[in-house]
Amino acid sequence: MVRPYRDFYIHAMRKLLCLVATALLLLSCVTDKTFEADWLLGTYSNPSTGAVETWTLDADGTYRGNAYKDASMSLYSLTESMRIGEEDGDWFVYVSQPGDPEPTAFEVSEVTPTSFTAINSQNDFPTHITYKSMGNGKIYAQISNDGDQAVDFNFEPLEIRPAFDE
Repeated sequence: MVRPYRDFYIHAMRKLLCLVATALLLLSCVTDKTFEADWLLGTYSNPSTGAVETWTLDADGTYRGNAYKDASMSLYSLTESMRIGEEDGDWFVYVSQPGDPEPTAFEVSEVTPTSFTAINSQNDFPTHITYKSMGNGKIYAQISNDGDQAVDFNFEPLEIRPAFDE
C-alpha cells in the first residue's frame, strides 16, 4: 500500500536538503576578517642569539612588537619595530628598522587560533613571516622566501624585562 503523502514527503525533504546545502555553501564563502593573537603578548628571549621581543596590544586592537639585540652587558638596542593592524578589512604586519622611511607591509594570509603567516611577495627578503604559539608561553617565528632561505627564531617567555635603549 502506497501512502499518499510519501511522494510529498520525499519532495519536501529534497527541497529542504537543497536549501540546507546552499546555506552551508554560502556560509563557507564568508571570510572572517578578525585577527586575534593574544598568545603573542609578552616579553620573549631567544636563548641562542640573546635577542628579545616584546609584544603589546593597544586599545584599538593593534598589536605592537619590538625586537632588540644585546648591545652591551646590560642594555639592549632596538633593531626592529612591528605593528599588526587592520586596514580596509584586511590585516597587515608592518615591519620597520631604525632609520627606515616607511615600514614594509606584509598581508596576513593565513590565521589559526595559534599562528599566522603574512606575505609580501614583492619584498626581497623575507617574503613570508610566520609566528606560531608552541604552548607553555613559547613562540616560534620564521622569516623566509616561501620556505627557502628560512631563518628560525625560538622564543621563550622572559620573566624580567631587561633595560632597552629605544
